[in-house]
Amino acid sequence: MVEINQSLSVLKECIRLNLVNAKSKKGEGHVPYRRSILTRLLKRSIDVTESGASSKTCLIVHVAPLRHSLPQTINTLTYAEFMIAASRASTEKAKFKGPEAWSSKMVSEWVDGKYKGLGEYFVLSGKQLFIMWKGDVDKRVIAAGWTQADADEIYDTFRGLVAESKRKNRASEGKKVLGTKKAEDVAVEIVEGPKNAAKVKSMYGAGLAAECVENS
Repeated sequence: MVEINQSLSVLKECIRLNLVNAKSKKGEGHVPYRRSILTRLLKRSIDVTESGASSKTCLIVHVAPLRHSLPQTINTLTYAEFMIAASRASTEKAKFKGPEAWSSKMVSEWVDGKYKGLGEYFVLSGKQLFIMWKGDVDKRVIAAGWTQADADEIYDTFRGLVAESKRKNRASEGKKVLGTKKAEDVAVEIVEGPKNAAKVKSMYGAGLAAECVENS
């Protein structure tokens, strides 16, 4: 048990560090593949630089549809949720196409849509406008001959659009990846109700090792 837990811990750390390296601009940090036999064997599967091409890691968890195994099943599903959290966040960020991802032309046209002629003062990307200090927005608007109320409306409306877009994106991605249930709910339903793979897959995604439920 100690060896298994240690190997899983090292595997989790290797996957986490791979994600960190993928995002980092400072070069690749050390990934401790040699810390366990498991990660030595899986190195070619989870290390993109080793395989020489882009690769994906599929996490399959095995659960038991037995009442006395409920705590272990909850732990397993919670562990799976934790493992994919960083990867899911990266995927959502890459797919995000809301106002924060607008080009400078789109931002300028959006401002011009309500305040004709003001768009030329906002040749900024959506990200730049979103993180801009409120005082800088005020200066641009007032310098163009508009009022403080106009500046407030532009600032508040844009941030509201970004927040709403992110909320919808999170809700959409959450349903696609994990459905609407938490690990505890899924584990209870596995034990109490569903006895076929199709229902379990619909509850927690096709990646769930549902054959154990089906075979039981």
